[in-house]
Amino acid sequence: MAKRRIYQRRRTRKLRGISRIDSGSTHGWFVRRYKAGKTFSRLFSDRKLGGKGKAKSAALSYRDELETQLGYHN
Repeated sequence: MAKRRIYQRRRTRKLRGISRIDSGSTHGWFVRRYKAGKTFSRLFSDRKLGGKGKAKSAALSYRDELETQLGYHN
């Protein structure tokens, strides 16, 4: 009988509010933050931004800028 490995996802502080989406034809990084009952979200597509790394960098920059605008404390 094959052993099943269970991987626990560890969210690092660096990726808070950012998720990876790889489903069907959608591949990219999804940023979602909440403030005062409102949701702020945006998808950063690998294809449109020139690769997984560039999309991730854009998502991180957007998240940091959004948190500053929303008054989050880093």
